[in-house]
Amino acid sequence: MTGAKKKRYAIDFFGKVITLPTLSGEFECADKTTDYKQLCLHGDFYLPLGIYSSTLKEYRTEQKIYTKEQAEAVATENFNIYLSHLAEKNIQILEKNVIIDMDDKNCITEGIIKVRTKAALRHETEQLTAPDTEDTEEGLVLNELE
Repeated sequence: MTGAKKKRYAIDFFGKVITLPTLSGEFECADKTTDYKQLCLHGDFYLPLGIYSSTLKEYRTEQKIYTKEQAEAVATENFNIYLSHLAEKNIQILEKNVIIDMDDKNCITEGIIKVRTKAALRHETEQLTAPDTEDTEEGLVLNELE
């Protein structure tokens, strides 16, 4: 990883995804992480409108020659480092379906990791009491205190 990052955004409107244009170019090699947030009006009432936020993290490839065992050990170590970073952020891993695939020239770690993370922070709120009311034929009447 070089440490360089770029953000990309797209809008989801009724299932149609509109990617917003960017002024900067692309990385030659980058890891892409995408989050999706859907617009919620109240409780479980969601609108068909959301936003995708993608983070691109640049990396550079290096040419090295490893034995098959060394390549698998390096790939396993890098994957375990990635999982430990998730654990440090208190991200719960629900499912890991990752394989290390090797041929004569390449060692590729690929798959799907399902995680659970908090979507919101809990905040204390002030508890208010409702005003005293009466139910009449004309509707609700607020009882005023004297």
